[in-house]
Amino acid sequence: MKTVGAGFEIPQTSGERGGGVRSDIYADLGPFKRTNLFGCILGVAKCVRRENDLEMALAWCEEIYCLYRSGYYSSPHPLYDWKDYIMGIPELSFLYASGLCLASDIFASLGNSGTAATRRWRATTTTVNLPRLIRLLR
Repeated sequence: MKTVGAGFEIPQTSGERGGGVRSDIYADLGPFKRTNLFGCILGVAKCVRRENDLEMALAWCEEIYCLYRSGYYSSPHPLYDWKDYIMGIPELSFLYASGLCLASDIFASLGNSGTAATRRWRATTTTVNLPRLIRLLR
């Protein structure tokens, strides 16, 4: 994949090769490449969900979160966990919120109502500042 390089594996797994919440490759992506990658990862998560492979769909949803957090870590100013941060690109916020909603639906179908509610709440608070038209599309 041109965006992240030939030897990069997605979804990442934690361990020796540096997988996990922080990825230097993700942190170095520009805003538009990051947005495109969000869309690709979300598309794969939706396809895998349609195939009813819920565990893999959740892995892809977590990859969306890793990509989001890498943007958080690459902020030019120090950030704190209690302050949500996402680049000011509406499409990026929409894709991130869509990934959270997908994960919420999967967790709800598995009977994990607590995690489902948390993901849905994060999606709702992420979309508060989106333009009205994009919120209506959700």
